[in-house]
Amino acid sequence: MKQAANAFQAANLPRHVASVAPTPVPQEIVAIATSFVLLQEARHRADYDLTEQFDRTRVQALVNEAEQVFRLWDRVRDTDDARVFLASLIFWKLWSK
Repeated sequence: MKQAANAFQAANLPRHVASVAPTPVPQEIVAIATSFVLLQEARHRADYDLTEQFDRTRVQALVNEAEQVFRLWDRVRDTDDARVFLASLIFWKLWSK
């Protein structure tokens, strides 16, 4: 999922995805992909890096990021762009074979 989100955030889609994806990747999808990666990395650091510190301010900023991306998702969720993004998250490794 992270590989797919990174590709969408960089708007650098492989040919097999680009053939069904919009050109260029809409800014809303880029923002969602960027937040996905940021929040996933923060979650991994919280779960596995015992040296990582999460104070109230940092956690609140991450919660705000998640809330903002869900509002953004609500605006685009019924679009073909969103469907391609979701399919990419699910099938990324399978499509690359």
